[in-house]
Amino acid sequence: MPRRPLKKGDVIFAQDVLYRHYGIYEGDGKVIDFSASKGHETDANDACIREKSLSAFANGRPLAIDGTVEENFSPNETVRRARSQIGKKKGEYNLATNNCEHFARECKSGKSESKQVQKVVTGAVAAAGVLVATTVAIAIAKKNGEHKES
Repeated sequence: MPRRPLKKGDVIFAQDVLYRHYGIYEGDGKVIDFSASKGHETDANDACIREKSLSAFANGRPLAIDGTVEENFSPNETVRRARSQIGKKKGEYNLATNNCEHFARECKSGKSESKQVQKVVTGAVAAAGVLVATTVAIAIAKKNGEHKES
């Protein structure tokens, strides 16, 4: 459980091994999230905004509150924004551009973004930079080696 009691309008997540699943805590043990129905978890076409129990949301995973989200809306407005989307976005799920974190952050801050996706993209760009730098360094070393042998 989180370090403090959950409050209405909190952006929460269930920590999985490789990712975090996000939702909006609406109070009374209920969460609104962007997910597929049970048994169809990997089917993006089945994903839509749903209300579920906190235990169904957690699904045995540890829960935490994301304190990094800008609070541009009150708790009541955050929940209202989330509730207004229940049943919507069916088939619009996209891991990179429209996932559960995008949904939760947009309800609380008005900004549709995913820090998880940003980390992956930043890591990929950094890895590509290292690859390019290594390739250039090897090419220079080979060229310098050829000049010494001549």
